[in-house]
Amino acid sequence: MYEKTEKGTQLELFAENFMYLCLGYFFFEMESYAVHAVELLQIFFLNETTRMNPNLNYAQLVRGSQNCTKMGRDEGVVSGRALCRIANMLSYLDNFYLYRPIDQCIKAWFNQYFQWLTGSSVAKQAARAKNNIHTWYIAHVVSTVRFLDPSSAELTRHIVGFFEKTLLEQIDMATGDQPSESKRAQPLHYLAFNMYAILYIAELAKSIELDMYLTKKEILHIAALYMIKVSKANQKIDITEAARCVEIIWKRVCGDDCCKEFIDLCHNCEFAERISGPKNAICKCWL
Repeated sequence: MYEKTEKGTQLELFAENFMYLCLGYFFFEMESYAVHAVELLQIFFLNETTRMNPNLNYAQLVRGSQNCTKMGRDEGVVSGRALCRIANMLSYLDNFYLYRPIDQCIKAWFNQYFQWLTGSSVAKQAARAKNNIHTWYIAHVVSTVRFLDPSSAELTRHIVGFFEKTLLEQIDMATGDQPSESKRAQPLHYLAFNMYAILYIAELAKSIELDMYLTKKEILHIAALYMIKVSKANQKIDITEAARCVEIIWKRVCGDDCCKEFIDLCHNCEFAERISGPKNAICKCWL
């Protein structure tokens, strides 16, 4: 099933296949999709010889004597973001008869993973980061908490805390710039990469009736306009990287045509075909 052996690639391919199987079962009511989805869960999370451990301890590990801890880096949390997609898809199997016997085992795995997210030295580094690493860390936390306990006050606390504090530190309200991202060698890529995580958290918030778009529409709007500005400054870059997040902001918070020209340009540029695919379709499936 997997052409490559890198663990990150295996996780991403598993997440994508699992997503399609769950959606196929949900929309077409074909049990064969759910049967295979459960088989993948057993292989990846439950089978003692093939399962993933509930942590990212060695993700983005740097080999050599300079790595005194012999552990991975906080960037590894970003590499493991496909776990959020898996957590999002599990609810589609809730009523499937073959999933029910393993439901508590899957929850136990994600509970252990949550303990790692909140207690390990690697994850704590990600929690302290100021840039997209922190945003993706929050995406991990809220996805895991919502799967384990969607009515949890902790879920609300993490979401509101991010939008009321961290978002205001990441985005310059005067310009819409995300300084920690725009200083990188590929500014548009990182501006969009962080914004994808921000919007993912906002969409997850809407699913529990927290409308962060309403409270933060001004700052999100100006951030979208800044990404458009950056895309115009370099005609050689792939502007479609920002297409979907600009479009989401435009549709959620803008009442005019401020972003329409950019969206139309993306759909008609040389990179237009890259807009398709699961990352750019349903927010729950981005990660």
